[in-house]
Amino acid sequence: MYEYECNGISIKIKIDKGLYSFPRRSATGKSYLGYLLNCLRTMQRVRVYTYENYCDGVSLKSILSSEKYDVVYLDRSDHYYEEFIVDLLEFSKRHLALMDAKYVNHSHPIGIAALVFCKERIEVLASVVPF
Repeated sequence: MYEYECNGISIKIKIDKGLYSFPRRSATGKSYLGYLLNCLRTMQRVRVYTYENYCDGVSLKSILSSEKYDVVYLDRSDHYYEEFIVDLLEFSKRHLALMDAKYVNHSHPIGIAALVFCKERIEVLASVVPF
């Protein structure tokens, strides 16, 4: 489990390791979670990787292999995650990768994560809710 605080909001990620994607429904807070995690980047072992990073040529493979991060959040990852699926699966054996993806190839072992929001708290949980 990972616990952080950003802008007065408690973030509790109740998943230890693995590769998880959020359900594809819009307006559930996935981007807001990514924003908050990105704010923690300089103080915690957290990294947010965006589609903009991908387009700019920032290497996701080097981020995943660096061992600098316990949690990596992939924003709009349906545009690029399959290119790095081997690296993501290797990373997720030891750490946690969370993906915001509208379309996920379920032939890969990708779990489903759920977001629970309260006014001052966000929780990320492993879920059994189907896409």
